[in-house]
Amino acid sequence: MILGANEWAAIASAIASFGSLAVATITYRQQSENNKQAELDKLKDRLIALASRANSYKNIQGKGLRSFNDAADLVYAIDSATFRILSVSRKYKLDKSQTEDLKAYFINYLSYQIFEEMRLKDLPTFEMEPSYGIDEVDHVHFLWNRGVGYLMFNKEILRD
Repeated sequence: MILGANEWAAIASAIASFGSLAVATITYRQQSENNKQAELDKLKDRLIALASRANSYKNIQGKGLRSFNDAADLVYAIDSATFRILSVSRKYKLDKSQTEDLKAYFINYLSYQIFEEMRLKDLPTFEMEPSYGIDEVDHVHFLWNRGVGYLMFNKEILRD
């Protein structure tokens, strides 16, 4: 059987289509990997900023206790880091070791004092003002336990 010009053109077109599909697939995978890496780099920068923010609220020897607002801001920084790590881990289906690396990355930028408070699971001590209600204190305590449980003790975060 001899192929005519139309048949050869169809075969060439099919080969070109297959090649285009292969290139498109490779390009898509590469772009997805680049997007993942860019988001991980952005997350690491944000984790450094959150750790820096948390460190700015550490107790200063001889200066008394943190204010409630400082303790709440510290807890917010830890909780924010927790959810950013969790979000990226779920979005990109990171394995356990990759997620643990992100947790360790954040924890390594925290001051030793904050790390010890987290390791001991103790809510940071703060001065209680009469203007704050038990709801605010309970919420800060809840956020602390949730963030520390996830970052330090590998407890899965429960949805409220």
